[in-house]
Amino acid sequence: LALTLAMGWVAQARAQTATEAWASAQPVVGQGAKLNLEEVLRSAVNTYPSIAAQRGQKRVAEADHETSKWGRFPTFSAEASRNDYGNNQSVARVQQPLWTGGKISSQIDNTEAGIQAAEAAIGETEQTVLIDSAVAFAEMLRAGERLKAAHENVAELERLHALISRRASTELSPQSDVTLATARLQTALAERLQFENLYLQSRATLEQMSGLRVGAVAMPSRPLPLFASTAEAVQQAIAFSPELARLQAQLAQANAQIGVASSVLWPSVGLVHQQNLGDVTIGQPRNQTYVTVQFQPGAGLSARSTITAANERKQTLQDNTEAARRKLARQIEADWTEAHSLSRQLEPSRALVESTRGVMASYIRQYTAGRKNWQDGMNAQRELAQALYALADTEAFRLRAILRLEIYTGRLTARSLNAS
Repeated sequence: LALTLAMGWVAQARAQTATEAWASAQPVVGQGAKLNLEEVLRSAVNTYPSIAAQRGQKRVAEADHETSKWGRFPTFSAEASRNDYGNNQSVARVQQPLWTGGKISSQIDNTEAGIQAAEAAIGETEQTVLIDSAVAFAEMLRAGERLKAAHENVAELERLHALISRRASTELSPQSDVTLATARLQTALAERLQFENLYLQSRATLEQMSGLRVGAVAMPSRPLPLFASTAEAVQQAIAFSPELARLQAQLAQANAQIGVASSVLWPSVGLVHQQNLGDVTIGQPRNQTYVTVQFQPGAGLSARSTITAANERKQTLQDNTEAARRKLARQIEADWTEAHSLSRQLEPSRALVESTRGVMASYIRQYTAGRKNWQDGMNAQRELAQALYALADTEAFRLRAILRLEIYTGRLTARSLNAS
């Protein structure tokens, strides 16, 4: 019996060494260091293509704004023709708008709001990239910890399988115990393969988001964000939300577009100076300066239809804004609840792992002493593996909820990452 126990503890030490060797053998990035959270998020917001595309959209909006401001300046035109008498006529004309029924001002307001919408869209895309990267980071941590637990589980079950096989060969234990150990070992091997696939998938996702070659990631120590209440967290998220800022800018654009559409119902007044450069007929002045009034309401009642459509677009944006506000509030409340609930579960989960580990070791000792049956030890090992998996889930999901709260409320942004 003493020899059997000694061999068992030696095999357990070898299994632990094998697990640690597996963890240390994982590929890493850079000079042997694990990537931390800030490095991953900073790289994501600085390299992700959709953010660069949104910055390009802002430059387009700025160019449109510059174009709209030129609407207040004179317009030059020239034309040349030949009349029925063979005279060549060339006319140069300069027209300065005096009043357009608010059309030019509304166009400028529209493009100014377009710049604001483009800026908010950049922040919105950055926020989305940060959240997706944070979720991918947490998922890789979860998969890595589950895989580590699966390796430990397989190593321990291999030790137990060897132990029961030796006892069965000397007829100290029935063959059914070997069958049970074999079945549990095969199940553990299948679980390990599943977690290996999840780990590789999560790593590939994180590499796509960050633009880095990821080997391993370090678990960050992230405290709960301090908010007086859920309502305060929701209030901060709504105040910071780039999505709501974009929708507000689009509402300003809709108002400006209503002004553009309404200006069609009014005549436009302009000051024109015209100079005839070619042949002129008798009595035709060489130079003319006059005020012109133009009224072009469009075909039928199309102007009013255009105004109606612009008002409907505004109402749609108002509804979308309210829907986005409610969705954000629900998300913050869910993340707040999850973060606080999992934080309370963290220490009990760690204690459960340690107590289950002790129970399992105790059951195996009692089994060799004849006070426990083999199935009790197998069940204890399974409970230990499940406790380790649950702990990995608790840590990863807690981190994910905390990061989402920080990102949604503006405490973790592209600017703060680049400033650190």
